[in-house]
Amino acid sequence: AIDALEFDPYLGSMDSRYGLILPTDEALVHYIDPICYGEPDQSYLKFYYDKVDKEVKAERWSLTYNEDGTPNFEGGTRLQSNVSENIIKDRLEDLLDQCIIVLDHANSDVQNKVSEIDNSHSFYKTKGGSLIKAKVNGGSFTFQGGWQMEHNLGIEILPEDVIKAENGHSYVASSMPFGASKTVYNVVSTKDEYKMFYKMLNGGDPDSVTTNLLVSSISKDKYSCPGAATGNLNMRLFDNYNYTVYVPKNEAIQKLIDEGYLPTWDDFDTYYQLLENTSDPDLQETYRHACYVIKNRICDFVRYHVQDNSVAIGGQEVNGTAYESMLRNPVTNRFYPLTVSSNKSGLTVVDALGNSRHVTMTPGNYNEICREYWLQGKGNARTIYQASDAVIHQIDGVLMYENLTKWKDEINI
Repeated sequence: AIDALEFDPYLGSMDSRYGLILPTDEALVHYIDPICYGEPDQSYLKFYYDKVDKEVKAERWSLTYNEDGTPNFEGGTRLQSNVSENIIKDRLEDLLDQCIIVLDHANSDVQNKVSEIDNSHSFYKTKGGSLIKAKVNGGSFTFQGGWQMEHNLGIEILPEDVIKAENGHSYVASSMPFGASKTVYNVVSTKDEYKMFYKMLNGGDPDSVTTNLLVSSISKDKYSCPGAATGNLNMRLFDNYNYTVYVPKNEAIQKLIDEGYLPTWDDFDTYYQLLENTSDPDLQETYRHACYVIKNRICDFVRYHVQDNSVAIGGQEVNGTAYESMLRNPVTNRFYPLTVSSNKSGLTVVDALGNSRHVTMTPGNYNEICREYWLQGKGNARTIYQASDAVIHQIDGVLMYENLTKWKDEINI
């Protein structure tokens, strides 16, 4: 797979350092297919090497789960005996992106280290942008992809399974890291602590659904998310990259609403109904303007709480690093910044007005790993068009990009 997909020049580069989780042939007969995440019928691929044709092939099998949430790879039904070549390449490329850890200390003396994965931090970013959690215990290691974290499983690596190279280490593994199955929607829609932020995300304009923040398809339904038929949604803001989502505490958002600076989608619906129920041209223009102001204020608020680059607590330390948010400044045409400092014990983000907000460090409300896929095609023939990664943190206050006026003052009603 490394040769066929031309990863070898990348992994051979001496300008960077890598940790390569190297699944054994036995591990690759249990590849849970991410296109089925969130769907009632899931499946996995059994990859194998055909010695006659000298290429990787695969079968597709149905997948069920045990009562404890672990996958049951026994007793399934074979759904396909010969998975197509384009599907195999598509999944192997995504898999390799998950297995390659890009290390941040390029000048380390790798030959004199047991491993470049150490206790300096616990989260590492992969080539594909996903976060992998690593725990070191003496000379052994435990790796967790997002899916393993969700299911409380680990990939155990013994000291004899660590192979040194001049530009990093390989870790021979009996399993492989899987990207998270949870989307941002899955997380924020199921937690009371995120209720108010979810209300900001979960609304929209029926006249302009392409601007809504949570969607099940894009590009005129050409691409869909896994589990779309059962109600799953993706963040429309995301592209083929990795992000951090800051979720203010409910009371902080409610305070901004109560003070008149942040409208809600209920406010939007009120004026939209007024627009629908009047034939007066002047009132139509007034209500249409009100809907415009409300929609933009809500979307701008959400956009400023999403930043480029995933920053995990316990990941690579950052100190006063400026990242771009997803909100563009209409005056400068640049994205409003967020300034982040993070280490093993916490994270602080400073907004454009100089307000410092801190991750609450409530267990379960920080370092929540998500991954979102856009898929092309139908059924088991779907391919991964792109994937986005995100980490969610709860913060103790809202982030402000400018001194806002009260929104009702802007609609002139």
